[in-house]
Amino acid sequence: MGELQLGDIRAFQGEHKSGFFGAHEHISVSISVDRVVGRGYREMDSGKYEIAEFQYTFSQLTQITGSQFDKKPCALMIFNGTDKIYLPDLNVLTPTLESIHNQFKDLLLEDEAANLKRLILSGTFTKQSGMQLQDEMKLFRETVLRLKELKKQGFINPMEYIELRDKLLDFYA
Repeated sequence: MGELQLGDIRAFQGEHKSGFFGAHEHISVSISVDRVVGRGYREMDSGKYEIAEFQYTFSQLTQITGSQFDKKPCALMIFNGTDKIYLPDLNVLTPTLESIHNQFKDLLLEDEAANLKRLILSGTFTKQSGMQLQDEMKLFRETVLRLKELKKQGFINPMEYIELRDKLLDFYA
């Protein structure tokens, strides 16, 4: 499978048959840094399940875990904290799906750190004309908080953090 890149897509397919007389249903999921799309079972308000196509943005995916569907293990993807998509017969992929999701999250954070470094160090991180003082302070605060978070997660080393922070302070001084 190799290393993931920002533009990669990982796709998985399976087939599920509910009950003795049930039809075979195609189950699939594709994950990229932009979208999570596929076909799985969604729980309806009545407590029953329907086969459904789904499409969410990557940021809406809040959890991937194992669960039960038709009294058998399955992969469960939770979007926006409440929307549940069951992927029966893809249960063995739960750790793989979790790993891919985490790798894509790391790639996005690495990309964000690189972009933030480039903007600050190149001097293109500038105040917009007509910006109010409170807007400038808000932008400054958000940027410093984001730098702290990226440092905490290991995407910016402590020396880079100090350099970038000082550059921002010089710019706003």
